[in-house]
Amino acid sequence: MSQNTSGGGEKGGKVPSPPAPSTGNYGFFEGQRAATRIFKLTNPELFMKNNKYVMAFGVVTFTSLVAYFALDNAKYAREQEEKRRRYEERRRIREQGIPVNYGVDE
Repeated sequence: MSQNTSGGGEKGGKVPSPPAPSTGNYGFFEGQRAATRIFKLTNPELFMKNNKYVMAFGVVTFTSLVAYFALDNAKYAREQEEKRRRYEERRRIREQGIPVNYGVDE
C-alpha cells in the first residue's frame, strides 16, 4: 500500500472541508430555537429582561401572603381552643348541677 500525502481517502480523492459556521444567530441565544407566538404569550418571562423592581414587589407580596395565612391559621386555632375551653367549662358546670346564667341579667 502506498501512502497518499494529498490528504485524500483510499481512492485518492480530496476530503471535503467542514461547512462554514453560520454567521447570523437570527436573534436567538446559543441553543435557543424559534418560538411560536402562543408559546411567547404563555411564557413571557422567558423572553423578557429581568426587572428587579417587579421581582422585589413579587417577593414582598408573596412573603406578605404567607405571613397573612400563618396569622389567620393561628387566629383560627386560638378561636377553636377558646370554644373548646368554654364547652368544657359549661359541661363541667352542668354535671355539678349548678344553675348557669348565660349572660342574661335578671
